[in-house]
Amino acid sequence: MQPFILISILVFALIVVVALIVAAIAMRKARIASIQEDQELHPRGYWVSLGISIGAGFGVALGLVSDNLALGIAIGAAIGASIGGALEQKTKITFARFQSKN
Repeated sequence: MQPFILISILVFALIVVVALIVAAIAMRKARIASIQEDQELHPRGYWVSLGISIGAGFGVALGLVSDNLALGIAIGAAIGASIGGALEQKTKITFARFQSKN
């Protein structure tokens, strides 16, 4: 192979590798900014309160169907609180993993 073709191929490969490294760094910075923004937008207790309110709404419908409104609201709020607690724990674990990597 002629030397200028070999040099051209090596330069091209080097450019591609550098471009991939720059893209990976940019994606990592975007992910870090996204996680930090999520922590600012959703403070502790956000998911639990959201789950309780949505669950209570579904509980009203359940209570009207079963002809016991108070029980329906209580069941809906309990289910919503458990789902919200699970989402809260997931967010806490994600942020802890992020903190340990940085």
